[in-house]
Amino acid sequence: MVSGPTATARPTDFEMNQSLENCCCSLRAAGLKHIFYPGSDCYESRTESYFSVSAQLKPYCIVQSTTAQEVGLIVTTLTHGAACQFAIRSGGHTVWPGSNNINDGVTIDMGLMNKTTYVPETKVAQIQAGSIWGDVYGALEPYGVTVPGGRTSTVGVAGFLTGGGNTFYTGRHGFGCDNVVNFEVVLASGEIVNANADDNCDLFKALKGGSANFGIVTRFDMQAFEAPLLWGGLVTYPTSTTDQHIDAYHDWTNNIESYMDGSVIPFWTYSPATKNIAITVAYEDTTGAVAPPAFDKFMAIPDQVTSTMRKDTHRNLTIELNLISGYRNVWFAVTFKNDKLLYKKALELYEQFVSDWKAQSPDGDFICHGIFQAIPTIFSKHSVEKGGNVLGLDRETENAVMFQVQLMVNGVEQEELARERMVQFREAIKRYSVDMGGAVDWEYLNYADFTQDPLRTYGKGNVGHIREVATKYDPSGVFQSRMPGGFKISKDPAKGRITGSSILRGSGGVVKRSEYILIHTYGRALIQKPNLVPALPAAHRMPREHFDLHVAWTRIQEHAEATGQTGQLLGRLPLPVRGARRRWRPGYVTSTEVLSEGEGGTHSRGVGSGSLKGGKAAILRFASVRSETVQARAVLVSEEERVELRESFP
Repeated sequence: MVSGPTATARPTDFEMNQSLENCCCSLRAAGLKHIFYPGSDCYESRTESYFSVSAQLKPYCIVQSTTAQEVGLIVTTLTHGAACQFAIRSGGHTVWPGSNNINDGVTIDMGLMNKTTYVPETKVAQIQAGSIWGDVYGALEPYGVTVPGGRTSTVGVAGFLTGGGNTFYTGRHGFGCDNVVNFEVVLASGEIVNANADDNCDLFKALKGGSANFGIVTRFDMQAFEAPLLWGGLVTYPTSTTDQHIDAYHDWTNNIESYMDGSVIPFWTYSPATKNIAITVAYEDTTGAVAPPAFDKFMAIPDQVTSTMRKDTHRNLTIELNLISGYRNVWFAVTFKNDKLLYKKALELYEQFVSDWKAQSPDGDFICHGIFQAIPTIFSKHSVEKGGNVLGLDRETENAVMFQVQLMVNGVEQEELARERMVQFREAIKRYSVDMGGAVDWEYLNYADFTQDPLRTYGKGNVGHIREVATKYDPSGVFQSRMPGGFKISKDPAKGRITGSSILRGSGGVVKRSEYILIHTYGRALIQKPNLVPALPAAHRMPREHFDLHVAWTRIQEHAEATGQTGQLLGRLPLPVRGARRRWRPGYVTSTEVLSEGEGGTHSRGVGSGSLKGGKAAILRFASVRSETVQARAVLVSEEERVELRESFP
């Protein structure tokens, strides 16, 4: 039996609160003025302003920055001394919990940094990171220019651009990130740098799709262009026209390169008001041409129910596309080749999903969108012409389409069940596209759920570039460990770190070795790429010579698939762990993840306390983590030689 390190008691709630209070007090001592605590009007209003209720967490305090210098001061204050976890909020539109907010930590709210300045001499718009796109477009309107940004006005600038950014103008100008000419970035050291084609050019490219892995972007300088009134609006149709829409959209996607100034986004939407599915299509022509020939096939579709088509500003057309807030959200997006059979299968699965969800929804109050978005090769050609990004779409040689599903529900239990069902839905589409030879291994980060791994789909070269840049500009791993939100880059599984949102928490949190991890998973993708413990200080020492983590996970995947246990959702789990002192104590548990330390084969005793919703619990023995509070995500199950399965649960 391998003995673990001496166990340390879990911090009491008082100790945890004291540590968090020290984090917030240190910010005030540093001279920061805009610090808000639960119960204050500013705290509550900022929390309630998150688009998705899922993201409305409870940080110990919220600190608002007004300058890049203040952002640097906040970061250095939180990372020196006390081990403070933090989150970054721009517009607050990413929907999943922990993406832009944090429980038991500090949320850095960029909302006061919301100014847009236009420089006519260079035709550059300087946009602060706390802005939302509707305000950006409004600030540029007096100059007769715009920039390619979000298609709904309430989306935040920073997350949108660092995640890529699909726009009305992508067919003509490439992704939003391709039109950034300079990023102003605060590094973990507090230093403020500029990243552009001449200075810090490696960081410049990595920020175009690499998300929050390098620093905090405080300003985006974007190339603007003339903006006549657009022709556009929303048209609704009955679902009896589905086949005609599929046919028209298939042809549209294949012909965008011959007409690059249009945008068409069809939605299949279930709403509680009608209790039925209807089709709504957002049409935009960015030159202002009314019903240009490229739209002919759509305009010929009969039985229009309503239409708002007109000439209007960029800003007003994005206001019209704003989503309804006040719900908990679970989203996903998959990509496949531009094949009509794949469209039809996706919609068949969507309709079945809506029918099943209606049957179990307690009040029928939910919204479900199934949305197609063209991803033709011309998009990535523009990206390459403008210096390239890290999205990886330049690898694709055929036109593709992205299918996004948005489910909006009420209540925590409904959200948990929604995620389980949505993962099954997503995996069914992916399996079918593979079987039909139409799979495209690319996931759009801005629509991805935390059960997905979009960075991996960027391709080996881009993943390597993101990792190298993250290590170069953040050598201490602050944005991997102290800022857990978002999608994180990390080392290969065999080297002990894996991409994901798991984090090391707690004061000190020293990791000596690793011994046992309890994992649960939401689907096959996480079994292949599980989120364990990224950014552990001693990660390079974790795996033992005789243990191959990649092989172990391959065995888990094979076993789970063979026994039909992929995709089962395990609930939150208070975990008793046995330490070297041979006494039981509770493991520290967060809303989604848990990691335990233990000694020997008896470690898994009592693992079943908590609300498991299905499947079996398993402990993967791979090396001994010593930490007061640590999180890790994911799993299922195997009885292979390196995995000990002690108890089963219904």
